[in-house]
Amino acid sequence: MNHLKKCMIQCRNNGISINPKKCAFCVNSRVLLGHIVCEDGLLVDPRKINIVIDMPTLMSVIELKRFLGVPCFLLMIFQKVYR
Repeated sequence: MNHLKKCMIQCRNNGISINPKKCAFCVNSRVLLGHIVCEDGLLVDPRKINIVIDMPTLMSVIELKRFLGVPCFLLMIFQKVYR
């Protein structure tokens, strides 16, 4: 707990505010930006990849073209907007 106190003091001295509602101490793992941070490292949040895993299999070339066409179309739109 001494390290935590030193960290909090440094944050306060450098003008960094900490929201106690968003802090978690003495936990084994925590979800952060769509990943699970734990003592094993970074893991993918299963809730995020279930959408891809449960996606139906594409059965024809037309379905594949339709699926790939949407991101290509969006990329084209974004490139025009941000030029």
